[in-house]
Amino acid sequence: MRAAVSTLFLVFHGSNQTGRQVRAASGFAAGTAGGRGVVAYLDGHRKHWNDPRKATTFGTEDDVAFTEAVLDEVTAHTGTSRTFPIGYSNGGQFVIRLVHETPHRLPKPPRTTPPATGSPPLRRRRPCRTAAAVRTDYREDGKAPVMLYTVEGGGHVIPGPGKAPRVLGRNTRDLVTAEAVTEFLAVASVS
Repeated sequence: MRAAVSTLFLVFHGSNQTGRQVRAASGFAAGTAGGRGVVAYLDGHRKHWNDPRKATTFGTEDDVAFTEAVLDEVTAHTGTSRTFPIGYSNGGQFVIRLVHETPHRLPKPPRTTPPATGSPPLRRRRPCRTAAAVRTDYREDGKAPVMLYTVEGGGHVIPGPGKAPRVLGRNTRDLVTAEAVTEFLAVASVS
C-alpha cells in the first residue's frame, strides 16, 4: 500500500482518443499533479464515454459504474480523500453526467458571486499567432475562488504546450491546463 495522498484526478479523454493520448496533450505527468495527488487516465469503451447527450450513439456501457469501481480501487490503494474529474470533449460531457449521478462521490460544484475586480491577467509566454486566455475569479466569503478561464479565438483543444491536429483550431500558450489545475488545488487546499 502506498502512502496516502489527498487528491485523485480522474482524466477522461475525448472521442476516438485514449487516456495515453489525453495525457500527452494535457501536460500532466502521471502520478504527480504538482506533488499533491494521483492522476488516473481512464480509457472509455471503444474510445468513447457514454455521456448525457441524447443524440450520442456511443453504446450502453455503464461508464458511471466503471468510474465508481475505479474510485473504490484507487482509494483503497492510495487513501485519497477527494476526487476531481477532468474531461476533454466527450470526456467533459461525461464529467457533467458524473457530477449529476454521483454527487456523493465528487466535490459539490461551488456557488458563485459576480466576478471579482482586478483578476490577474495571464502573462504572454511568447508572442505568437494563437488564441488568448482570459481568467475571471468568482469569490464567496470564506471559500476558495472559482477560476473561470475563457480561451478567446481558440479551437477544440486542451490549452497548453501540447500540439493538436491543425483541423482542431488554434491553441494558446497563455494557459497551461495542468498548471491551472495545480493552482486550483493549492487554493482549494487552504479553504
